[in-house]
Amino acid sequence: MRLLGLAARALVALVPALALGAAAFALSLFQTYSEGLPEIAEVSAYDPPAITRFVAADGSIIGEFAEQRRIVVPYRRIPRRLIQAFLAAEDTAFFSHDGIDPKGILRAALVNLRAGKVRQGASTITQQLAKQMLVRRIGYAKGTERGLGRKIREAILARRLEYALGKEEILYLYLNEIYLGAGVYGVQAAAESYFAKNVEDLTLGEMSLLAGLPPAPSRFSPVKNPKAARIKQAYVLRRMVEEGYINASEMKQAKAEEAEKHVRSKENLFSDVAPYFTEHVRRDLVSEFGEEKVLKKGGWLIETTIDVTRQRAARRALQEGLERLDRRMGFWGPIGRVPETQIEAAAGAYQRNKLGDKTPKRDQEHVAVVESVSRRYAQVLVGTQRFPLLLKEHKWMRTARANALSKSDYPNDLRAVLKAGDLLRVVLRHEKSALRARVVQDPMVEGAIVSQDIETDYVVAMVGGYDFDRSQFNRAFQACRQPGSAFKPIIYSAALQFGGRIRRGAAHEIITPATLLSDTPIVRHDFDTGVRWKPSNYDSSFSHDVPLRTALIRSMNLPTIDLFERVGGKQVVAWAKTLGIKQELHVDASVALGSHCVIPWELIQVYSLFARQGRSPRSRFITRITDGSGTVLRDEADYRDVWASRSERVDRLVRELDNDSEPVISPALAYVMSYLLKQVVDRGTATRARIDGVPVAGKTGTTNNNYDAWFVGYTPRLVSGVWIGFDNSERPLGRSETGGRTAAPIWRAYTKSAVADTDPGRFKVPSGVEFAEINPRTGEPGPGTRVPFIAGTVPKARSKTQKGGEMMGLSEEL
Repeated sequence: MRLLGLAARALVALVPALALGAAAFALSLFQTYSEGLPEIAEVSAYDPPAITRFVAADGSIIGEFAEQRRIVVPYRRIPRRLIQAFLAAEDTAFFSHDGIDPKGILRAALVNLRAGKVRQGASTITQQLAKQMLVRRIGYAKGTERGLGRKIREAILARRLEYALGKEEILYLYLNEIYLGAGVYGVQAAAESYFAKNVEDLTLGEMSLLAGLPPAPSRFSPVKNPKAARIKQAYVLRRMVEEGYINASEMKQAKAEEAEKHVRSKENLFSDVAPYFTEHVRRDLVSEFGEEKVLKKGGWLIETTIDVTRQRAARRALQEGLERLDRRMGFWGPIGRVPETQIEAAAGAYQRNKLGDKTPKRDQEHVAVVESVSRRYAQVLVGTQRFPLLLKEHKWMRTARANALSKSDYPNDLRAVLKAGDLLRVVLRHEKSALRARVVQDPMVEGAIVSQDIETDYVVAMVGGYDFDRSQFNRAFQACRQPGSAFKPIIYSAALQFGGRIRRGAAHEIITPATLLSDTPIVRHDFDTGVRWKPSNYDSSFSHDVPLRTALIRSMNLPTIDLFERVGGKQVVAWAKTLGIKQELHVDASVALGSHCVIPWELIQVYSLFARQGRSPRSRFITRITDGSGTVLRDEADYRDVWASRSERVDRLVRELDNDSEPVISPALAYVMSYLLKQVVDRGTATRARIDGVPVAGKTGTTNNNYDAWFVGYTPRLVSGVWIGFDNSERPLGRSETGGRTAAPIWRAYTKSAVADTDPGRFKVPSGVEFAEINPRTGEPGPGTRVPFIAGTVPKARSKTQKGGEMMGLSEEL
């Protein structure tokens, strides 16, 4: 007994020491794990990473960039029922605890102990908020700290939050901060992502589905695991009934909504509308403001010039045009092959991967396996179903060859292009009460189209390739390609501006649309390289002398070289730079035929000069930039309604824009060029670009061996350019694939849609222009064609000496 007493007295003596040691240890832990925690002032200020949004001219979203996809929503907009759903699911004692719930911890421990595994968590909403803040601030997501240490930090910060903020403030932060799967943070972003709604428009079924996500967003995802999501939703609704938030009838009604069946997969807004445009603007913004501000911190609103209707029209026109061209090129072959003994197994496997157990549907793409082939008929398997594939619907499926285009090249026997075991991409079409398979393939050829409103300089459409997912290379702004004859307007405008030397003489001449140019064979030597060059017209013909107007309308090469040499190579190259071509051009006669590469956008800006009566165009992609704090960083005059409403205000704004633009060339020269280019469309190489009731001016371009096809053109309201070619610049399109056949129809399809239901306008005659009739064959004054001239350059009758000898054009001496 005496020993027990001594032990008891020793133990009592140790208690203060143990308590002191425990207190010291606790203080040490507190100090250690308090380091680096966010200040409460920072938390209450709340400025989290948010989404930077790019919107089109109509306000629709065309792209979102975010380190965390979050949309902060005020507490007053969050429905009471949604708050109750989260409280019922996550923290029923939220309004009674001070950040940590001891009872909840004990309850969860007992549940988990009985289950032999973790089945219930004990973190309060405040602790979950603390964890989310710490993940972002200190980096737990990267594994810098786990286990007990993390829990201690969360507990300390949770207590601080409770002392510094009110309960509603904590809920506001939590409901904007919590991760809810699919890359989204906060209830507003989740409402948009899963249901395409604002948070205040959610139904009870949708709210309870979202409230079930925080413990395991992937496991309970209504997109990936709808059954698990429905089970979790039922738990949330049951807890809401138990807490008195809803009654049994409301629970039954919420379950009947089957909200998990109406969840949508998040749209890829970036790739669905204008990916090339959005990426172009994003790069410029990052270059100007930095990636940290625009993308990582985010929350910016970028209002752009893109017109969604015209953008979709441009994308459709380019893709359909490339697909037509691809069919003219032929069949590139099956996407793969399987042994004939595995045909049925392969067909079933491909279909299960795509549709599960569902039946193949019409107008949807499927992978088919060729089961048998005869001369006019093939049978293909899609899953377990057989469909016919007919030769008469696949005449285009000749073996792809660069120069094959005659009808004799098309197959008259399917066995020449298909074999049993071939894997094909097909679409099922309904023909005469039966489904038939049609082979589809993505074009290998590429293209680009850019369109700019002439009056506002807004870029209203941009497509930099067939498919952004396939290639992010923006050919409209990044590709440098030979323009061929699309470069000729630069030569002709230089001649009209500067005049040139009279052939075989040193005198200077005024050059006009009536000036005769030589259309005779020539040979040029480059003595530095030893290269001998003998250019010719596209059809290899020549006709001695032709007026300048005719030479441009017919896109004749020899007269253009004559014009280039009269003006002078250095003068032409300098003029191209003045008009906006930034590439360093070589000074030789081949540049007259577009032998040097240019950026499509730069060439379009040259044509824009003519359309804008000589005023310098501006590159306008953005109308307003607002940062995350609501500060407007850029705000340009808004001309969005310029086509729809010619109000006095809009006319005034357009006049202000005109006054701001610097004249690069005279309005008279610009008008004469517009007249000439309109003739190219009306009766020259670009007749396929004509649009009934719409004045159109433009020029085709085709390079040697048909590597590139162009059409750049404009109406009085809109300037656009189309380029077509392979990314491999030495791969031909085909012997008949010219700018007029390949690019002009794409331009027309887009422009016809873009100007529909608008006033197309007219090319206005400025001061400084005179009209006179000339003989269209000889260029001499007299009854014939009415042609515009720059004032003071109207031709006079040639002297007998000129008529009998060499026709030298119009000299200043005459």
